[in-house]
Amino acid sequence: MFYSFRWPTNLMECVAIVIGVLLGFIFSTSGWQGSKKPVELKNDPRVISLKWAIGIGMIGFLGSWKELMDDEQISRSAVGGYYAISFVTASLAGLILMTIIVMFGAKAAQKREPIFWPQRGFSPVLEFWIFGYQRYQYNLNELIEKNRRENDDQELVELKNIISESTFGLAACILASDRCLAGKFKLEYVVEQILIQITTTSKYYLKNKSHVNANWMLAIHPHELTNSHRNRILWSFGDESRYEFYLEIKDHMNRNQSQDFLLPVEKIGSEGLRKYLPGAPEAFMRRKEVFVSVNALKYPKDVPKNIKLEIAEYFSTQPFKSFVSLIIPGDKNTPIGIVNIETDNQDAVKDNDRMQQLSDSLQPFLALLSLMIRYERSK
Repeated sequence: MFYSFRWPTNLMECVAIVIGVLLGFIFSTSGWQGSKKPVELKNDPRVISLKWAIGIGMIGFLGSWKELMDDEQISRSAVGGYYAISFVTASLAGLILMTIIVMFGAKAAQKREPIFWPQRGFSPVLEFWIFGYQRYQYNLNELIEKNRRENDDQELVELKNIISESTFGLAACILASDRCLAGKFKLEYVVEQILIQITTTSKYYLKNKSHVNANWMLAIHPHELTNSHRNRILWSFGDESRYEFYLEIKDHMNRNQSQDFLLPVEKIGSEGLRKYLPGAPEAFMRRKEVFVSVNALKYPKDVPKNIKLEIAEYFSTQPFKSFVSLIIPGDKNTPIGIVNIETDNQDAVKDNDRMQQLSDSLQPFLALLSLMIRYERSK
């Protein structure tokens, strides 16, 4: 009998080990592929593979190997034992390997689909061990698609609501602007209403229900600067005569976060592209919207290190983690200012398509704001 372990002593025992390893690995990797749809136990690929493995093992136990190989040292129990041990060991090794693959695959899929990933009651490893790989993948994809459909339905309702609110808000802002032009409302009130509607619309696109804020900045030509302006300029460096404009921060929708400073704007060109500041100055220089994550600020190569450190220190004291800078259109392709929309959602600006939709949806409000600013400056 095969009571204790010993190294194989003849060819048949070595062959039994090789066959056991091969069949064990095939059983775990191929049999555990399973089936996408539920099947009867007798038709389960793992059961079928196990039947074949047991059948071959019985041959090892019952075969007349002494007579067949003409070798008195061959033991049926030893051949069968080596086969069984190698089969079980290889099967476990194959299952452990596939389990590791499933775990890493699940983590990668969760990173790709963080919003739609099943949150509760779903264990990739348990699903794989019970149902096999194909059924696990099928169940996972079904749950992700279900969550995506539910999310799409919810987003559709939210989008309809935001369109309704924006349409009503835009009409209210146009009415307020008309009254301002008639001298019945102050510009500050109209601008505040426009900023409120901008933040209301932005909440949908930024996927943030409460912590969204907005402010606007007015473009000032260098020859319009007063001593008060010059004392409030931040982060200028080098020859300041090169700056095309300065952006003065004006009304802030949240009065508790109101600030008072100006930022320099480079002229568009090779020098400007090497020295611009991120955010509003970059948007004004490029004449297009920019989306900025505070934790991933990108600077051109000629911005000094001390300026970068000062900007980083400033953002470390602010409640927002990302922001969008949008152009307030002016005359002859020269913006009249910038609207900044801030959020504490640091991942909000990573979806470029969604941010572009946000920019497009706010154009009527930006045009109305431009009209009111130009009217006020012409007085």
